[in-house]
Amino acid sequence: MAGRERSLYERLRRAGNGMLNAFQFIGPLRGVDYAKGTLSLGLHPSDERRSVDIALKSIRLPRSIRMGQRVRVNGYVRATVQEGRRQLRFHAISVRDCLDLSHFDEAAQRQWKREVQTVRQVNKPDFRVDDETFSSIRHNFYNPGHVGLEGFIEALYYEKGEAAEGDTPSIPCLHILLRQFENSDLSIPVRMYGRRREATASVQTLMDLFRQAERRGRLFPIQVAGRTEVEIKDVQAPAQDGEAPAIITRIAPIIKLESVRMIAPDDFRRFMPHEIQDPETGKSRIVDFYPWASSSTEQEGQEGAVVEAAAQEA
Repeated sequence: MAGRERSLYERLRRAGNGMLNAFQFIGPLRGVDYAKGTLSLGLHPSDERRSVDIALKSIRLPRSIRMGQRVRVNGYVRATVQEGRRQLRFHAISVRDCLDLSHFDEAAQRQWKREVQTVRQVNKPDFRVDDETFSSIRHNFYNPGHVGLEGFIEALYYEKGEAAEGDTPSIPCLHILLRQFENSDLSIPVRMYGRRREATASVQTLMDLFRQAERRGRLFPIQVAGRTEVEIKDVQAPAQDGEAPAIITRIAPIIKLESVRMIAPDDFRRFMPHEIQDPETGKSRIVDFYPWASSSTEQEGQEGAVVEAAAQEA
């Protein structure tokens, strides 16, 4: 692993309290506010509402980057609780300009492949251009909000997707709180959508694992990958002094999961109490990097509130 890549990986591991916590966003730069220390990055090519604010801290953008140019931002995710709602916050570790692939429409692909095939016939280079290559390029370009996380399942809430008569039912959704720190206010909300049999089976498996973990008194760790999207939703605001309740538009980033995996056996050990040997004394001792993941009287008292908060967020 290159030095810069290793440094970035280690910083992202530290940001997640030893667990994976990383995002890579690619999109047009919408704006920079150095007074607030944030930049606005578009996650949609034309709808400016679908943008996310990312904290820059002490990062200064390269001079080569211009407004509207596509940039790549790597960083980590946090969550905060404000006014009773859990909200995502993104923090940048690096900001780079990236290759503009906006010309990669189907016609351009066909033309480019023809030109490359001509070069191959003349020069016979030792590389291969095929549909898989183009698929990879387009996937990286059109899926700009990748997020990877590890954490303990702190709470689950299943939204069945019911609707009033005459309305189209929403897609069923499993809301998950992933915990990486002792402070549960920092737990990250993620969502798993789907009507397919595979999605239903995954939801049932996670709920079974969560119940088993509750009985054992230890939160269960998982690894997830997904993408960040900006949800635009009309909600009913609380009525004020006898006035009719107003409808407001809520715009907020959410994380939609694309895969959920069990922690690999070699890595699972660090999430649980385990025995290590002191190299100096040769004595063995039990270490627990995450003692707060085990149940206690205080944690059990907070559990119902956490589940309720997940339900309110939906």
